[in-house]
Amino acid sequence: MNRRRFIRLSSGAFLTGLTGGCGGQSSEDNQYEIKVVSDRLQAHQLFQGNVLPLDDVINTDAIIVGGGIAGLAAAAHLGARDYHLFELSDRWGGSSSSQRHGREEFSQGAHYELAYPDYYGAEALGLLERLNVIVFDGIRRMWDFREKQYLIPQSIKSICFDRGQPREGVMPEGEERFLDFLGPYLGRMPLPTRLIEKENRRLNEMTFHEYIRTESELPEPLRRAIDYQMLDDYGSTGDQISALAGVHYYTCRPYYTQKVELFSPPQGNAYFVQKLLDVLPPEQIHLHHMVNNITVEKQGVEVEVSDFAVGRRRRIRCQNVIFAGHKLGLKYILPKLYSFFNQVSYAPWVVLNFVLRDHHRDRSFWQNEWLGKETDFLGFVDSDSQYNPNPKKRVLTAYFCLPEDQRWRLTSLEDPVESKRWASRAMILLNKMFSHPIDNLVEAIYIKAMGHAMPIPKPGYLFRDANDARLYPEIVFAGVDNGRLPLFFEALDSGISAAKLI
Repeated sequence: MNRRRFIRLSSGAFLTGLTGGCGGQSSEDNQYEIKVVSDRLQAHQLFQGNVLPLDDVINTDAIIVGGGIAGLAAAAHLGARDYHLFELSDRWGGSSSSQRHGREEFSQGAHYELAYPDYYGAEALGLLERLNVIVFDGIRRMWDFREKQYLIPQSIKSICFDRGQPREGVMPEGEERFLDFLGPYLGRMPLPTRLIEKENRRLNEMTFHEYIRTESELPEPLRRAIDYQMLDDYGSTGDQISALAGVHYYTCRPYYTQKVELFSPPQGNAYFVQKLLDVLPPEQIHLHHMVNNITVEKQGVEVEVSDFAVGRRRRIRCQNVIFAGHKLGLKYILPKLYSFFNQVSYAPWVVLNFVLRDHHRDRSFWQNEWLGKETDFLGFVDSDSQYNPNPKKRVLTAYFCLPEDQRWRLTSLEDPVESKRWASRAMILLNKMFSHPIDNLVEAIYIKAMGHAMPIPKPGYLFRDANDARLYPEIVFAGVDNGRLPLFFEALDSGISAAKLI
């Protein structure tokens, strides 16, 4: 979901017809396919891999664990070196992956990026330039996107439904004082966050709400808006995430002085995944492979890997390991290293893609934000607002972010009855945002459950980099759950930084 809705749209005419009045019941009688993808099911393969037959030892220079943005970026930086990358899933990208339905491809996670100021990290910008993703605008001092067809026009960027009633933005009227309060940090909150000056890192020691209250009280309408946006970006509310994360959200780009391009292909950030894959040797990157165990020896590292495609285990000897996978896996793979990460909090997310068999009559907006009593529901993204030269279907991608203590709710998605209840609840909420029900248009529903989708940047979390205190010099860490904000640019930089260490 998009984040920074301070700049008002020029017209209120889009409100016509979007009354939210239908709001009713979703029919249990409609027939459609529901497909569920769960990272919990994938993680449970850890307990199955150890029973596969074991092959002989092979040798390589480096092993990369995890095929998300960080792992792929690390591989891209290693270039011609001898390495192998292993990803457990059946697709690349992690939380930036996509799904297909016929000819349609759509996001099942992170789904957009914004243009980059010239003071962002040179390493990640350089990689994106080499991938032919961005180009520098010397007049505006911005790195813009090359493929302009994927930019979202300002006129259809978003609409907000506050308790079911449409309005132009998430933030309430009269937010100028809040912006003035954050003004001193404009231009001083770069990405990656490791570049943030030490004098501003004090903001990492308090919550965002606490910091705002040092200036004034937090009115309820403003608190609701801030909490929505923090939940949307960081997986929790302003009373949980750090002040640095909150300030960074609003001041990391020149939103208030110039146009910042919003880039959102139909497949979301899987677009960047494919760009990275295009420069990697296919014989060195492997899906359906799980790292079972890592053992540090005198002469290097031995890694045991299960290949589920052929039903065999392999032992691989290497000099270095870049661990770019989910750090919870260390609990089973290399327990001595897990203790550094056992205090990291993760947000559970559920993404539901509703594939409609034809196009709905309502006007489309890219982001459709929801402010209501259903605080776990953030709204949906509409594929009709994205560039697609041959659109056959319309895809509505709904996002739910659950509290940490409700992660257990995701296990129910593995039951067909419960997954249909999730789909029905989401459809009821979607119907409240359209003038006509969508029930009879649904052809298929894809559900992705991510029990540990992103690290929550609570006070004290940022800048705690496991690479600064490595128990084994041979093993380095990448990924946003290594003291980073849960953002694409951070993941990219973390992979590059880890690869440079070996």
